[in-house]
Amino acid sequence: DTNPSYSITNDSLKVLQIYNHSNEELFELPFIHVGTGIHENNYNIKLTIVDNILNNRRNQIISIVPGLMSSEFYTDTIKIIDNLGHLINKAKIGRNIAYNGKELTDKFNAFALIVEDFDKDGNKEIYVGAQSYNSPYVLIKFDKDLNIIGEYWHYGHFWGMNKVTLGNKTGILLCGLNDLEEGKEFAVLSF
Repeated sequence: DTNPSYSITNDSLKVLQIYNHSNEELFELPFIHVGTGIHENNYNIKLTIVDNILNNRRNQIISIVPGLMSSEFYTDTIKIIDNLGHLINKAKIGRNIAYNGKELTDKFNAFALIVEDFDKDGNKEIYVGAQSYNSPYVLIKFDKDLNIIGEYWHYGHFWGMNKVTLGNKTGILLCGLNDLEEGKEFAVLSF
């Protein structure tokens, strides 16, 4: 069985280990950032998801692990990898944006990943939460080809992003702080 089923982030070896349904290791993908697995385990935030985003009967690896398959430490890149370990596509996360008359950086740190078909159209979308080094935060919705099909910009900081179900509605819960004016913040939950 060469179809990926799940991944394990091995910080000590600096590899993302890909396994099939029978718990056999299929291949390893190197990364350069130590602490990636700790981030996933301590905060229950996914940096890698194995899913059939392309609807082709084979699972792909969707990942925002910093430095995955690269010798450079990029925290602003999403990658889709096929069932054999080959890079299919990648995209940069974030862009320059102006807020309150200031030009803000395009340097973003992707920190959470969700793959889901929230609109129930049969096509799963990829949601990436990313934080600028100061502000803003952006939730980006990608299609299977990593085209941006939606963005939610928030001026503040989020430290949590999870998929939740309330009643019969499923959505993304964001937890963090809003930037109001210099030195003032308040807590916010978005759904």
